[in-house]
Amino acid sequence: MTASNRHPLATLSQLLSQELAVAGDLLQVLDHERDALTREDPQGIEATTMDKQQLMVQLRELLTRRDAFLMERGYSTGKPGMDAILKELAADLSDDTQTLWQSLGQVAGKLRDSNDTNGILVSLAQRQTRQALEILTGRTGQQQTYGPGGNQVAGVSAQTLAKV
Repeated sequence: MTASNRHPLATLSQLLSQELAVAGDLLQVLDHERDALTREDPQGIEATTMDKQQLMVQLRELLTRRDAFLMERGYSTGKPGMDAILKELAADLSDDTQTLWQSLGQVAGKLRDSNDTNGILVSLAQRQTRQALEILTGRTGQQQTYGPGGNQVAGVSAQTLAKV
């Protein structure tokens, strides 16, 4: 028997613990990203984007390992498989494993909320930039329509305020 077959619950707890640690790090990076977005700090945004990408790779690898763990034992992947294994092995599980799974779910919700908030900040910044460009090019107040390719198209103004 391999170590993972002898102690599958220890392996599961270890995987969940690693996921929780990386998810917590990602939550901190999203907080730093929000701060950089509100300060309009391009270097900060770039640094957090790189950190976020690295953590997402780590998290994806851990999720793949957890899914492989579940599949090796005949469970489906993702939340359904985790719910099934936790239910089936409830008597053998330590409270730590249940707590780790619940904590991971809570952090996942915080990650979603934080990512949504940052997305809203990015959208607002894009809208402000687009409005500034419209003012500089003299295209303010024109209705946006969609062209044949699905791209937004604005009517052209004959008067340009500035050239870049």
